[in-house]
Amino acid sequence: MLTGLSIIFSPIHIAFLEMIIDPVCSLVFEAEKEEKDIMSRRPRAVTSHLFTSGLVLWSLLQGVLAFAAVAVLYLLALRRGMPAEDVRALTFVSLVLANLGLVLGNRSFDSSVRGALRWDNHALWRVSAVAGVLLGTALAWARDLFRFGPLHADDLAVAFGAAIGLVVVLEILKRFWRGWLTA
Repeated sequence: MLTGLSIIFSPIHIAFLEMIIDPVCSLVFEAEKEEKDIMSRRPRAVTSHLFTSGLVLWSLLQGVLAFAAVAVLYLLALRRGMPAEDVRALTFVSLVLANLGLVLGNRSFDSSVRGALRWDNHALWRVSAVAGVLLGTALAWARDLFRFGPLHADDLAVAFGAAIGLVVVLEILKRFWRGWLTA
């Protein structure tokens, strides 16, 4: 609204996102196995804050980078002259994939994406599979309901590339931020 650009998401898009975010928070992160060194870590001081400034800043950084990735795709799609329905579909797919990428990156503060891709959290893969099926259904059969235009293979590749790029950048930054995250 501040930029004068049209609003692309409606309540159904937000509800769809909640169908992914809520199960991730309640099922996936709760099913996550403890890290190997959990028993060798010093306990958190009783006087320490639950949310450290490093953790809050890390969360804000992740949100800003995810927003930037999705916003850049949105603006590039507009600049390419894509129809509004196609822009909406591309932006929405990018947002869903960015959220799933954030989940992968936040499974552990100590391991890498390779470690996050391990198969020991079945809830993660089930929620991701359901999200993929629902997203595919929205793109293929419920386009009128979501007001989506058709996406082509190159559009999907760009959306996946942006999500992968986001995860890679965050993993690189996590190495420098790790001391603040685990303190």
